[in-house]
Amino acid sequence: TANVQLYKGVTLTRLGKVAEAMLIYRKILERNPHHFEASFNLGLVLLKQDKHAEAAPYFEKTITYSGGYNKARAYYSLGICYKGQGLPHSQKAEQAFLEAIRLKPDYIRARFALAALYAKLPEKRSQALHEYQKVLALMPHHPAAYFNIGVFYEAENQQTDKAIEAYQKAIELEPGYAKARYNLGLIYLDKKQWENAHSQFEAISLHDPAHAKAYFSLGRVAFGRKDYAAALTQYQKALDLTQGKYAKALLNIGLVYKAQERYDLAVKAYQAAIAAEHDYAPAWNNLALVYMQQQHFAQAEKAFHKAIRYQPRYEEAWFNLGKLYAQQNQEDQAIHAYTKAIEIRPDYIRANVNLAVRYAKQDKYTDAKRLYQSVLKQDARHANAW
Repeated sequence: TANVQLYKGVTLTRLGKVAEAMLIYRKILERNPHHFEASFNLGLVLLKQDKHAEAAPYFEKTITYSGGYNKARAYYSLGICYKGQGLPHSQKAEQAFLEAIRLKPDYIRARFALAALYAKLPEKRSQALHEYQKVLALMPHHPAAYFNIGVFYEAENQQTDKAIEAYQKAIELEPGYAKARYNLGLIYLDKKQWENAHSQFEAISLHDPAHAKAYFSLGRVAFGRKDYAAALTQYQKALDLTQGKYAKALLNIGLVYKAQERYDLAVKAYQAAIAAEHDYAPAWNNLALVYMQQQHFAQAEKAFHKAIRYQPRYEEAWFNLGKLYAQQNQEDQAIHAYTKAIEIRPDYIRANVNLAVRYAKQDKYTDAKRLYQSVLKQDARHANAW
């Protein structure tokens, strides 16, 4: 019977025998084109393979001959198909989710999917928060909703206190929620709350000993505390878990050696980061800074240009290149580099001050005064501008 075949198809799907399951569903539909579960399950199998465009017609078909909860399920799944096809299909996805919610107002999965869709649309991000709050009204113990509210507060409004509260709630509901702990740890790291940051990243590493980013972040905490030995240990753990291919960890090892004034080792670490990821602009920039420290100016210039080549709007690299040229009294080149840094980031105080100094050195006092006044508007107490 169709029900027996349907059960067999579901079992095969669970066992990962997708092709066999799809064949069974199609045979059921040959005999009964309006068999809801066969059409719906066939769509789900295609969705699991990320074949969103192929899956959509099966859900569209079930919508035409179903009602109630089944129709809501079909609209929700159709929305997932459209959402998976990218921003050009976002309006269709929104309409499908809204229809699923109209049919079943307490449909949590549809409301969560709608919120996630809104979060990706700049013009509707504020509505994402509203939808996540609706999810929580229906299910107060929904850790992913709290997590996404935390992401919203952190990204949209820079309301870190509210983000912290949301992440903490997500963790309270699901202690093993690594993404929530990681984001919370990063906020604490940014605030230099070393102990709080350490506790979050350590909890991740204890729950998942293969979480390379947790060890990397523990290294950042140790570096912030100036515990360089511990920082090197944690960065090495991150490297071991990634077969030595973790460019950021190699870069940060270089930063540790630079802080210890072990410049030759810093150079080797930055070169290893570049070997792991050749277009990693921060590694080129930091390699150039060490070359400057060692007075290898030609090598430094080449490395800064590499950083800029791979990341043209890298204001720090342009600024540092300006410093290199100024150090060698190459005034025109220094002015060009500082100007590029300011074009990228107009409120870059150090670049504005250094460019003003270069202009003053060339007797261009009007230009220098304009830049100093710009700095004082940002920081009235900036001594160099006075």
